[in-house]
Amino acid sequence: MDIKQDISVKSIKIEKMIIHKTEKFKRILAIGDIHGCGRHLQRLLDVVKPTHEDLIVTMGDYIDRGPDSKDVIDTLLALHQDPEINIVSLCGNHDAMLLQCLDDTTTEEYYPSADGLDKETGKDWKIVSRQPPIQLWFGNQALSTHRSYCHPFSDHEARLGDLDANVRLCNPRLYRKTLRDLMAEIIPQEHINFLQLGCADACETDDFIFVHGGLCPDLPLADQPLFALHWKRFDKDCKPHVSGKKVICGHTPQPDLLVHDLGHTVCLDTGAYMAKGFLTCMNVMNGQCWQIDNDLQLIQLPVVHYGGKMPFVRISELPDGERQAFKSWLIGRSAPSPAGEEKDYCAWPNDYRQWWWRKR
Repeated sequence: MDIKQDISVKSIKIEKMIIHKTEKFKRILAIGDIHGCGRHLQRLLDVVKPTHEDLIVTMGDYIDRGPDSKDVIDTLLALHQDPEINIVSLCGNHDAMLLQCLDDTTTEEYYPSADGLDKETGKDWKIVSRQPPIQLWFGNQALSTHRSYCHPFSDHEARLGDLDANVRLCNPRLYRKTLRDLMAEIIPQEHINFLQLGCADACETDDFIFVHGGLCPDLPLADQPLFALHWKRFDKDCKPHVSGKKVICGHTPQPDLLVHDLGHTVCLDTGAYMAKGFLTCMNVMNGQCWQIDNDLQLIQLPVVHYGGKMPFVRISELPDGERQAFKSWLIGRSAPSPAGEEKDYCAWPNDYRQWWWRKR
């Protein structure tokens, strides 16, 4: 049976959720925030080589910041249209900002409820809801997205520059129609349909829940506020979800640009658009990671795990050629290390990052 035909979709309030059976797939490949890094995405796909036996889950935030938002959407559309590929694409907060501006929807209309939000996420809801969507989006580097769509030999670039300046200097509400008209000219309807209709707000399997932002830990997935799914931040104090399933999220770029795994929650945002960041893919079924750096080189860095609230990396998860070199460097520095058995020697993430950048 074609796996794509065995997908059930159900509405949870105003959100979309896709449910898959885990046993149908040999690998479940979660790809972190792409943010307009089209070349990173294509290189990552070339390395991972997804097949009909895999499920790809892209974690949202396909646009803004990086230079190639249009190319990212083109690539995702091609994957969705390939009958040999099983893929779920989640909606991120940046993708939602585009839709709000396109539909001229206020934040209160798009995110109608703050019920169930924790204190910090509730503060974020108040901050976001106070800003007109056009101001919020342009303050989050929407300009790079529009530039990726500008047609050559047109006046789009000049109009975009004027719009950006006016949004920043004047009352942004006055320029909502101007923005919508420009978007209608430069963004293909196929791309708009993908973001409006082709992206889900959550994906659940037998063992995992995938969301862009995060979950309110005590609420079932069906009762989650949409704002939490798009905007909630990951931190080391995140609690396990009431379902008992492992939560895979993006949205919160990690300061050390490594994947962080709390045991019950994993964050895959490793800052692809940043100067020293990476685009990460994780096979969530076994924890294997692939990363593409800004030189489009494949690297495989260890995941940051937690013993209580203390982070550590396992040297056993390093590539074969690096394990002994890093261990020797640690011993030479007499660096203190987290407790660990010799066969699974552990190190502090900052020591690993220091060693890794020195060898590069």
